[in-house]
Amino acid sequence: LSIISNWETLEHQDCLSKAEWYDILASVGDYNEAILELTGAGFCFKFDSGTTTMEKRHLQNALSNGKLLNHGVLSCSGERICFAYYMREYIHTMCRMETPGWSVPSHNHVIQLWMWNSS
Repeated sequence: LSIISNWETLEHQDCLSKAEWYDILASVGDYNEAILELTGAGFCFKFDSGTTTMEKRHLQNALSNGKLLNHGVLSCSGERICFAYYMREYIHTMCRMETPGWSVPSHNHVIQLWMWNSS
């Protein structure tokens, strides 16, 4: 977990995550006009208070030579805290725990229904 307070986060890539895992960003506070940039993809999103995003590492690896999910947050006015949740393989190794596999959606029925309707 990283806690980032009132900070402009320059464009970067989270390269220590595994393809199977999600990284999660959650932003809260009394602030205006924060922008989350996915620079490799050419997208910008409003990053309002209460916004949560999930980044899937294998998409980053598969598209645009690993640059799709280069991201950053521009400076904004007000008070903002961003919580960045992520897992690191070396923690599992150090604790002698099995490394988790692929993230699996808990709503498989939604995916199955979509696939059934698509056929």
